[in-house]
Amino acid sequence: MRTTQASSRLSQIATPLFALGALALWIILSQLYPPYLVPRPLAVLNNILLFTGDWSYAQHTVATLGHIAFGMLAALVLGSILATLAYFFPVLDIAIHHRLSPFANSFSSIGWTILAVVWLGIGLATVLTAMTAILIPFVLVNLRAGFDDLAAEQLEMAQSFTRRRLRQVRLVIFPLLVPYLFATLRITFGMACQVVLITELFGGNSGLGYLVNIASQEVDTPLIFAVALIMVILFQLIDRLALDPIQRRLSKTYAYT
Repeated sequence: MRTTQASSRLSQIATPLFALGALALWIILSQLYPPYLVPRPLAVLNNILLFTGDWSYAQHTVATLGHIAFGMLAALVLGSILATLAYFFPVLDIAIHHRLSPFANSFSSIGWTILAVVWLGIGLATVLTAMTAILIPFVLVNLRAGFDDLAAEQLEMAQSFTRRRLRQVRLVIFPLLVPYLFATLRITFGMACQVVLITELFGGNSGLGYLVNIASQEVDTPLIFAVALIMVILFQLIDRLALDPIQRRLSKTYAYT
């Protein structure tokens, strides 16, 4: 019991200690290197504050959140349709899970972005297309695992009540897949936060990645650091305040772990 309590206390103080250590190291390096290499923390903080009071900066944060939301939604819808088709029509299983999914999963995010730029030019369509293509493989992998774990007894029960596939999906299969769908949501959210800056950097005309592109051309390192920290803050806020409570509720309802 004492060992468990000591481990719990250690885990509680480990995160703030790591943050303080990283901040101290940052301050030391900022004194040793010029600002264009390692900017001062205060300069980065001033840039972060710009996003709270200046709409010309804040609008790019809103644009990035919109890109993330649309990319996740589009990938979840398209991936769910493909995974469902592969489950109900085994002839499509090889094409979807053994050909399309490995190909899309092995294709780099930069590759999708460059292709989207070639096909669609610079703009919103490029960012959304690239993000959707990058996220779809994660949806396919997780939902395939969900379909493979469906209980045969419950599926037989659903078939005994109705032969309509849509009713089976809506009333039985979809509820059984809810934990997997939420796990897919969390995975795609994390990946979307990582790749959105890349897609906006190379193919966007708005968003935080677009600001990074401008900042790199002007050697504005404090702004680049500020954007990176804003992305970390946004991820933590959404994950802790929105996704964690939903997962706890699903854990009680579906025994999701």
